[in-house]
Amino acid sequence: MAEDLRTTKYRDSSWITLVAPPPADTTWGMVTTGAYSNNYDALGHIIGRFYNFYAVNDVRNIAPAGWHVASDAEWKLMEQTLGMSGGEVNATGWRGSNQAEKMKVMKGTILGWTDYGDIWNTNESGFGALGMGCRMYDGSFGNPGQYSTNFWWTSSTNENQGWYRYMDYKNKNVFRYYGLKNYGFSVRCVKD
Repeated sequence: MAEDLRTTKYRDSSWITLVAPPPADTTWGMVTTGAYSNNYDALGHIIGRFYNFYAVNDVRNIAPAGWHVASDAEWKLMEQTLGMSGGEVNATGWRGSNQAEKMKVMKGTILGWTDYGDIWNTNESGFGALGMGCRMYDGSFGNPGQYSTNFWWTSSTNENQGWYRYMDYKNKNVFRYYGLKNYGFSVRCVKD
């Protein structure tokens, strides 16, 4: 998909649990089933959704029919296609050279990225990464958030945690690691 998933239902039409943003709700970190949270702009409009890993790996399937949540291996394939070396693709932490620049929308666009030094976002891959932020394991929103960061779950696990990708406004490369299932991250799907 060329944009982040925004569903409120699983493939079987059952609802994913909505957990309100703070300070209205402080239960996000205690939820151990699939959940999502709306992401709002400064005017109060919904601009995206964050999902916990329980929703990503729920058997009811968060992806629409004909699609699936991108796996860690599929992210690696995309990163290699964009020029990341085979040695770097399997590493954790910040990897690559300018792959994030090739995936982020250009500065000055809606939910583009905060301007920083010699980072030149081109979105030449068509991935269209926006600076959406994230929801932390305790329910708070990440800081810095919008225009500065974005996190995406993969469908892959590492023991009892989920693999994810992270980009921020001051890095040209892509961060790879695994995290607690109750973080709220964006999701990208791949056609079956």
